[in-house]
Amino acid sequence: MSEPSQVNPYYDRQTNTYARSWDDDGTSLDVLHPQRDAFRRLKAEVIARGKYGQLLLGRSVIDLFSDVDRVRFHQNAHARAASLNGDGEHLADIDWYARLLEALDTICSAQDGEDGAEALHGGPSDNPWPLAKDAPTWLAEPEEAFEGLAKDLIAPGAITEMASPRGLGKTQVSLALGVALATGGRFRGERVKPVRVLLLDRDNPEAIVKQRLRSWGAADAKNLRVLTRQNAPALQDKAAWDQFPLQDYDVLIVDSVGASTEGITEKEGKQTTEVMATILDLARKGLAIVLLQNVTKDGLNFKGRGEWADRADILYEVRDATGFTPSGKKSWWLELPPAGEAAWGERAARRKSRVDFRLAFIPSKFRLGVEPEPFCLKLRLPPDAPWTLDDVTEQLLMAGEEVRREAEEAKQQQIEQAAHTLATAVAERAIKNNPILKTEAETFLRAEDLTRREARQTIDDYDGRLWTVERLPGKGDPQALLPLGVAGSKSFGGENGTAGKTKPDTESEMSISAARMGSGGANHRPANQPQEQAAGPGIFSAEASEKPAWEEL
Repeated sequence: MSEPSQVNPYYDRQTNTYARSWDDDGTSLDVLHPQRDAFRRLKAEVIARGKYGQLLLGRSVIDLFSDVDRVRFHQNAHARAASLNGDGEHLADIDWYARLLEALDTICSAQDGEDGAEALHGGPSDNPWPLAKDAPTWLAEPEEAFEGLAKDLIAPGAITEMASPRGLGKTQVSLALGVALATGGRFRGERVKPVRVLLLDRDNPEAIVKQRLRSWGAADAKNLRVLTRQNAPALQDKAAWDQFPLQDYDVLIVDSVGASTEGITEKEGKQTTEVMATILDLARKGLAIVLLQNVTKDGLNFKGRGEWADRADILYEVRDATGFTPSGKKSWWLELPPAGEAAWGERAARRKSRVDFRLAFIPSKFRLGVEPEPFCLKLRLPPDAPWTLDDVTEQLLMAGEEVRREAEEAKQQQIEQAAHTLATAVAERAIKNNPILKTEAETFLRAEDLTRREARQTIDDYDGRLWTVERLPGKGDPQALLPLGVAGSKSFGGENGTAGKTKPDTESEMSISAARMGSGGANHRPANQPQEQAAGPGIFSAEASEKPAWEEL
């Protein structure tokens, strides 16, 4: 180890501050009071300024030894520069991560006579156990406010997986999302913060990727970089991923996991674990990662080992919702068409000759907080116009509500029609002195395509409106439906005893009863009763009043 440096143009030992400015871009970096603590961290307040002294990040406390803290500082400085619109364009290529490493090297050399690499080697990563803190101290430490990058889908340091059958459109969604993030566009109706995105596509030919990105407006997306199958490393290429320039990107999109892990089957648990370790290491350093997965033929599970789902922070099942309209009777995502490969014919029929497609996103895992509601995105891919991606969840809900309302109206009309049909039958049976029992009425309504519950409810609802439900004398205390205004005890077996039965067994028996009560009654008239009076009109006689008999009672 060399002696501590006494003279350095950027570091002042007396004030323990590091200050450096760059004339070519007008930026500056200040590191105030760097101090090692009991946990062998080099904590300091860091200030980054843009052109003309414009503040980018002020008094951000970081651990200069921490690679995660340096990356995060670099990302936040770039995000702040991007928010300055045109004033921040000249700051887009500044490597604040490298500048912090230079500051670390200068500070360590001036304080201890060792360069930054030596200090880092002997830093916290050498022995992690002293870093453990008591809970009150740890909870009292300030922390940056958490902020997602895309609504319910992408967040710094989180691994998001989207799983669906092949060919559904998740690649198109990922491309639209990448362009929106790189340009500060809109996603699900919200303006997103511009960030730096790397698209790693080993799944599609380069010409296809170019054509799609042009249609999504990527020609102006300077913050979007692309690696296709010609150059993109496989996820098991540890040497390549160890060199990943973490300070250059905020979001990594991998399309797809299957194409990026070729040769690894479900049996290779060790290799899968090693690949996941690479991805987790990047996520722990603040990188937001989006992984595209395909599912099995039955559409129930995604391909690969269960570790992929275990390690994900956010997991979405993506289903085809093209041409789908919910019934409104239950949650719309519970009524989606089958997702399995066996349903390809139905899916092809829904998608035939269309340029617009709907994809439903149903969360099955969300570690970041309360699980969000499922949502539906509409892809519009016209051949001669820019492509668009819109959130149509609200339209889907409204369509379901309209379908439910129309179904309720149709059902009510059906019930009303059935009720009036029953009322006609009630009147006809009453004329024949053969009232419809309540159980018969239920059977009658079920023959009109009403359910048992609907039939019983209809009988109760229209009691007093189209008929009355009254008890009749007889075994079992039967209930019958009578026309309005008719008293059952008087007309059907009550005090006058005109009807010996509540329901004749056969139609012939009804005719016989009518004959006996009508013209045939002459054989049983008293001897002193005149012939004309005995043959007078009865309630079932053809000569009876046009007014129904029960209205004359």
